[in-house]
Amino acid sequence: MTEQDLIKAVEHYCNASGLAPATLCRKAVGNSRLHKNLVDGKGCTLRVASRLKHFMEKNPPSAIRSPEVGAASDHLKGKGLSDG
Repeated sequence: MTEQDLIKAVEHYCNASGLAPATLCRKAVGNSRLHKNLVDGKGCTLRVASRLKHFMEKNPPSAIRSPEVGAASDHLKGKGLSDG
């Protein structure tokens, strides 16, 4: 997995879960700046990349997303105020 693949995986996961990239990286590896550093062209160790990937695999976005977010989204859809 390249750094670009890791960035895309983080962004995809965050879009699906509703988490900010900094929050995901803090929960997964204890470094809230990891995503920004990767986007800025800085690397990370294979161990950190593996820990991040492992966290995302073991915690699917549906398990992370809070019920309140889903309920609010459903409410907005019923009012015609949501994209979905």
